[in-house]
Amino acid sequence: MRCTASLAVVACVFLCGVASAKTAEQIVREAIKSQGGHEKLAGIKNLAVHVTYKTLGKNKLEGELYELYQPPDRLVAVLRSDVKPDVIKVYDGTRGRFMRRGHEKVFVMDKRDLLQMKESLSRARLLILTNLFVEGARFALMSKTVIPGGLVIYKVRWSGPAGQVIRLSIDGSQYLLHGATFGGSGSLKVKFGKHRVYNGIRLPSRISVYEGGKKTIRISVGQVTFNRKLAQDVFTDPVSAAKLVEQGLVEKK
Repeated sequence: MRCTASLAVVACVFLCGVASAKTAEQIVREAIKSQGGHEKLAGIKNLAVHVTYKTLGKNKLEGELYELYQPPDRLVAVLRSDVKPDVIKVYDGTRGRFMRRGHEKVFVMDKRDLLQMKESLSRARLLILTNLFVEGARFALMSKTVIPGGLVIYKVRWSGPAGQVIRLSIDGSQYLLHGATFGGSGSLKVKFGKHRVYNGIRLPSRISVYEGGKKTIRISVGQVTFNRKLAQDVFTDPVSAAKLVEQGLVEKK
């Protein structure tokens, strides 16, 4: 009788644990709630950020970066440093163009510049996690790890409709996104930290980029502005993007 009761308790604990286990999709949806909720994220028409950056390695640079992201795949990036003229880059989802401050000539991006722009775009997309829920996307729970201190870290694999792969690291306490690895080889990795609330949206204020296992860029997020009024050609014409920056891309507080 006592043995039967013990087996019943064990079975109950096991089944309850299975029933309470979250799927990969549920974990990502919890992360969306932590960010501010689906309704708020869906209301973001564009997102402008001002950051300071430092590149590591042989070619060390420090400066400012302005990024304007419009879901799902449009991006403006303006790089400022103490040693080089501003570079204004635009990407409209298919084509990239750029110009240097003080030079009116506009250039078409080569493959290398276009790849860098797409990598920046991949990072920007993760600032709005609802971007992951597109038709044909799949989620899979890779692992659940308890790190020192008792914090649970979920590893979730996201597979996009065009063959894209992103491996997400999400904690099981506040459901914050702590990192992402891009591509099957995992050569590009981004870590997110020190999350802050900007106008009701929780975003990371520290970002580190790793390539080939080495940290290459350290980013500190300053001001964030949502839903700027934009000219129609801001993502296709670097001259238009430069004017927007001069007017104040990010509202200062």
